[in-house]
Amino acid sequence: MEHTALNYNGFNWVVDDLEDEQGRLEATGEKKNDYTNWLPSILMKYNATDNLKFRASFTKTLSRPKYSALVPCIHYNIAEIDASVIDRVNELIIKDL
Repeated sequence: MEHTALNYNGFNWVVDDLEDEQGRLEATGEKKNDYTNWLPSILMKYNATDNLKFRASFTKTLSRPKYSALVPCIHYNIAEIDASVIDRVNELIIKDL
């Protein structure tokens, strides 16, 4: 038997006004993800003679994802957002992305 108990919390950085880029942290709240897996394993050996042995086995296994795949998060695709690189000292738009 294998039991996993995940408890996690985090913050989102929220920017309301893109001009001054001042933001605030908002708590995402506590999230939980608990589960139990039964992972049986059976191994049988039979010695037919001193020189002949039979073996058979059965197992149920579990492959673990990366921890980052278990934690809820938001991904932004910058390619889909209109953006510019701006030189704040000279107030020049260097490149439209």
